Amino acid sequence: MLAIDNEDATETTMLAATRPPRIISCFAGPSLLAGLAVNHFADHLPYYRLEEILGRSHLTIDRSTQCRWMIRLSKALSPLTDLMRTLALRSSVVQADETPIKMLTPGQGKTSTTYLWAVLGNSQHPFTTFSFTESRSRAGPAEFFADFEGTLVSGAYIGYELLDSHSQGRIRIAGCHARAPTPSVGPSQVRGTACARPNRTNRDSDGLLLAAVRDRRRTA
Repeated sequence: MLAIDNEDATETTMLAATRPPRIISCFAGPSLLAGLAVNHFADHLPYYRLEEILGRSHLTIDRSTQCRWMIRLSKALSPLTDLMRTLALRSSVVQADETPIKMLTPGQGKTSTTYLWAVLGNSQHPFTTFSFTESRSRAGPAEFFADFEGTLVSGAYIGYELLDSHSQGRIRIAGCHARAPTPSVGPSQVRGTACARPNRTNRDSDGLLLAAVRDRRRTA
């Protein structure tokens, strides 16, 4: 705010700078919101710890306020995350994996197992996005990859494998070689024979090749 007076003026002129655009309407700027989001979702710091960390700098932002900000921020940024997911799924090869997380069920005082599903695009579409579901149902992958066409590198979860047949050839599954099951082979079976992984050999070889390409790309 700037007040301008001069000898000939009959009144004071007040000038105010235009308020910069905000992602959500609150007193926190984009840097603080980004910092809280990274600390909580990427570094897994709970809100009560962030409250204590901010308190050491004499900033009082309670955990409930942080939580409300992150809820509003996720809604405001949904067009951006939707675009990132769309671009990632334009890749000819994508990687996917799911991980369980504990969610506190409101009003019940206990947690339930929910899932985050990660999707990583290729070097032309280097986006990693996460989708949330309350179960590990096959409906999750079916929804996430409804419009995808290409090769999907994933674990051996049946929800991914069914995409191969249900997509009518649109999606080709390449299993992750590092997580391939190792069959139990007795000594009598080893002598004089070549040990091979039954049934899954071709798929795991594809996964190994794609994993090697991926690692070379990341270290290049």
